[in-house]
Amino acid sequence: SNRKVEDVSKVLLVLISSYFINIAFEQSWFSQTTAYANYHVVDSETKLEFVSNNSGSSMISKEKQEGHPYIENIKKFISAFDKNNPENSILVIGSGGFSLTANDDIKAKVHYVDIDSQIKEIAETHFLKSPVKGEFTGIDARAFLRDVNNKGRYDIVIVDAYTNRSSIPWSLTTKEFYSQVAAILKNDGLMLSNVISDPFMADSFSRRIDNTIHSVFSESSCFKNAISFSRTTSNVVYICSKTIQKHKSDLVYSDVNNRSTVDFFVDRTGLH
Repeated sequence: SNRKVEDVSKVLLVLISSYFINIAFEQSWFSQTTAYANYHVVDSETKLEFVSNNSGSSMISKEKQEGHPYIENIKKFISAFDKNNPENSILVIGSGGFSLTANDDIKAKVHYVDIDSQIKEIAETHFLKSPVKGEFTGIDARAFLRDVNNKGRYDIVIVDAYTNRSSIPWSLTTKEFYSQVAAILKNDGLMLSNVISDPFMADSFSRRIDNTIHSVFSESSCFKNAISFSRTTSNVVYICSKTIQKHKSDLVYSDVNNRSTVDFFVDRTGLH
């Protein structure tokens, strides 16, 4: 009997100790813990990094207030497609540290959506040290996309939702999800989707997410921008047009049927 009591006491001691060690660790290391993630900020000489579940989520350089290279590329694409104007609307699925609008590069109206309703306050307090530039809704992305009031509303939708560096919520990897994204775009809208994958499609996930995106946005309506082309994963940004879907053609040029010169001339002069 005494032996059993002693064993139970030891187990309780271990459990209580583990509890307090974990709580103390979170309070000293993480800025805040929510139902969805552990967040903290790494402050170095040159940058601030917003970390979610032990993976870098967002970065802001101290010199120019710039984000990760793929974020800066996304800004360039927005401007290149003439969508960076105050009358344009951009939806960002997956807020991270809100680094897209950390400086004043983006002139369009930006609406962030994230399942973690607390992430805005955390980022403002510990990372941005200022109010988020843009609107924010703390809601599941699929629920937001189902809202009929959002149909045909946005010029650009940016999909950048990661629970950590290598994990996308499964519900944001499906054909149905990308169909919902297409539905809320204006007729001339663009989707930009950041996927951490192999640029050479050498693994199953990279090939299948590529197939999934192209099941909604055809290959002829998209191009990809990879931050690196090493034999490892990279930020691969898909840039897909809703308009070009309507002009899909299966025609190929061959030795016996080649009108490439004519098509090139007609496309660039508008003559038919």
